[in-house]
Amino acid sequence: MQNCPRLPVVDGYIWSKAGEIAGMRFEALVNGKEVLLKGGDPHFTNKGTAAVHISWPLTTVRGSLEKDLSEGRVNIKLVSNARCSWYLDLNTFATAQLPFIK
Repeated sequence: MQNCPRLPVVDGYIWSKAGEIAGMRFEALVNGKEVLLKGGDPHFTNKGTAAVHISWPLTTVRGSLEKDLSEGRVNIKLVSNARCSWYLDLNTFATAQLPFIK
């Protein structure tokens, strides 16, 4: 397909082993430490027939993680009155053979 955007995908199965499931995790820097973002129940809202909005109220930091997903785009933002450095972190088992260096 021409002009079809490619979304990043991580296959957690390839870099997992028993008891260590690989995947992308939402994390943030809180008081200089890396912490896993945790929250309450997410709220889902359909946006037409091919898109959804997900609002995830957070408990680790003040605010909510807002995600808009469609067939060709993913948009994620943290909505908060407090400044927060958040990111997606790739977790794999320690000796996984990854196809990249950085």
